[in-house]
Amino acid sequence: MHDWDEIRRNHGPMVWNAIGRILRNSEDITDCYQDVFLEAFQRSLTRSINNMPGLLRWLAVHRALDSLRKLKALPKIAANRNVDGITCDSARDTQRLNELLETVRCELSSLSVEQAECFWLCCVEGLKYREAAEVMGLETQHVGMLVHRARKHLSQALIDWHDGRNV
Repeated sequence: MHDWDEIRRNHGPMVWNAIGRILRNSEDITDCYQDVFLEAFQRSLTRSINNMPGLLRWLAVHRALDSLRKLKALPKIAANRNVDGITCDSARDTQRLNELLETVRCELSSLSVEQAECFWLCCVEGLKYREAAEVMGLETQHVGMLVHRARKHLSQALIDWHDGRNV
């Protein structure tokens, strides 16, 4: 039996941050956050969970990407804000950054579910391939291949965006 108040206290910020990096809208983040903990609770009723942080992180990324796919209309970031540690000096820089972030989010949502999750867990959350494989129930080499394919797709999308083909 799990102490869900303690789990939420210990792992809630990690879940919130993982979802927030993908969704950006507080209402969507809140809904997704609740869905993650509800699904983790439901899973705990039917099976033993040995790696609660890994499950919660995987569910957070999985549910946030699902929500992103459903949204299609992505929120804009307010002008002249510090976005993920990047400070924009002009409205034009902020607009270009918004376009870039929107392009990345759209392209991420166009990847297969496994590619997007592997990319996010390894390249954004910083998990090693082995850790992501364990969380997702895949072979380590398969995770590496999925990350490679996702990077290749996103790289081409960013080249196209930079060249103005997808603006």
